Amino acid sequence: MKKGEKMSDELKLKLSLAKKGKVFTDEHRANLSKAHIGKKPTNLDMLRTYRKGRPLTEEHKRKIGLAHKGKTISPEAKIKIGLAGLGRVPWNKGNGEYMKGSKNHTWIPDRDKLKQKYNRQIGPLHTQWVKACKDRDGGKCKLGSKECSGRLEVHHIYRFSEHPELRYELTNGITLCHFHHPRKKAQEDELRELFIKLIS
Repeated sequence: MKKGEKMSDELKLKLSLAKKGKVFTDEHRANLSKAHIGKKPTNLDMLRTYRKGRPLTEEHKRKIGLAHKGKTISPEAKIKIGLAGLGRVPWNKGNGEYMKGSKNHTWIPDRDKLKQKYNRQIGPLHTQWVKACKDRDGGKCKLGSKECSGRLEVHHIYRFSEHPELRYELTNGITLCHFHHPRKKAQEDELRELFIKLIS
């Protein structure tokens, strides 16, 4: 055969049958491996695994990012991708044990270093504190306005996590509607003086 000439299907079959069951020596395998160093595979299945395990350079990553910038997936393509994944078993299904407890990479051996979490919605102290604040405020939002909406909530003027000694103090709570309840720390800090004035 001439270089670059394509093999016929018949010749491919003959070669395949001739090599069937043939065992290569270790030396032969080593020679084949050396012969393929630096060569890029042309077979589609081989191309899919060609770069497996090989880290990409930053330049390569940048080029891939630029090539995909602005591209969107059509609804038809999304459906095809979804159908292609049907029936596939996730890699971690049934293998969760090896990620639990001390086997997990985020495990902290010294359990005393764990950040304590307090569930403020459990226990009679919290229930009594909420009721006392609402009774004092007349069961209404202290920032009462036409914008009031949603359920009534009792807000900690000084944060629950940062001031454990004030958690259930009556002077550290104010009744607010859901709309007026601060959602960010910056809002809490900004409104703190106003809340103190409203309940004093």
